[in-house]
Amino acid sequence: MNPPSDIGHEYTTMAKAFFGSHHPLFNSFGVEIGLVGKGHAEMSMPYAGNLSDRRGALHRGTLVTLLDTACGLAIFSSLGSLKPIATIDLRVDFLKRIPVGAGLRAVVDCIGRTETVAYISGRGYADGSEDPIAMVAASPGWSCASTNAPPRSALAPPTVEHGVCHSTCCVTCST
Repeated sequence: MNPPSDIGHEYTTMAKAFFGSHHPLFNSFGVEIGLVGKGHAEMSMPYAGNLSDRRGALHRGTLVTLLDTACGLAIFSSLGSLKPIATIDLRVDFLKRIPVGAGLRAVVDCIGRTETVAYISGRGYADGSEDPIAMVAASPGWSCASTNAPPRSALAPPTVEHGVCHSTCCVTCST
């Protein structure tokens, strides 16, 4: 999958503020946010021995978590807000084993959405490889406060000042 050519830095900044250094799971996994925007998201995590299986490879659950989180991030950038979402359906098909000692990378895209559900597809990779080790298909959903939700084109990208997200739908910082 190739990322859209018009990925904006405002989404990456928003994501880093939302999932910042205070997030316990991201801290323990060492998650890094890559490209984000227009329904596309990339995240990675380094190898960590304390998260590995008996072979010395990252546990498959770490890749599932990374893919699920990247799917959510793709939705946030597609919606243009950080409204609360929930994973309705998540399918991860492993094509091969995670290599011993390798970090992971998730690359996902929102391929369509309705008023309350999005459809995501993507791939998981070992660091340094373009050969996927897993495929993901996800359907995250959200509650729509109004059936008259604005069209996607009417949603302005959220703003971030001084590392604080100012999205009106953000669960973390909205008033």
